[in-house]
Amino acid sequence: MVSQGVHPGIVTYKILLDGLCDNGEVEEALGILEKMHKCKTELDIGIYTIIIHGRCNASKVDDAWDLFGSLSLKGVKPNVITYTIMIGGLCKKGSLSEARLLLRKMEEDGIAPDSGPYNTLIRAHLRDGDVSISVELIEEMKRCVASLQMLPL
Repeated sequence: MVSQGVHPGIVTYKILLDGLCDNGEVEEALGILEKMHKCKTELDIGIYTIIIHGRCNASKVDDAWDLFGSLSLKGVKPNVITYTIMIGGLCKKGSLSEARLLLRKMEEDGIAPDSGPYNTLIRAHLRDGDVSISVELIEEMKRCVASLQMLPL
């Protein structure tokens, strides 16, 4: 596109990065992200979420965690999707206690969790054979989702 004088927009970049990450080509996606930085492309949380997801899927959860931790320095705030993906990565790594702490941090940061991060944690604890924590999380999720439904639109 660039060789033809057409400069891709943020949506095009998101599609490209998502496709590369889904195809396991995370290093290629990181190269494009670096070019985007050099071109002063304004990066939003969607771009970073795609990269975090790609790194988690490539079993590079620690790298994803580093990027997640640096988001505030980049001037972006994680959203529910970003938190859910990072919680899922931590669960995949076997760091269930860290994943539960991240759910708490999400709430402390003023981001109301929906069923996504809860379901991710519940499944991970069930796979780990910890039914009691799963039950606690289900009850907590029901209270949280119920309170969200009562908020005025």
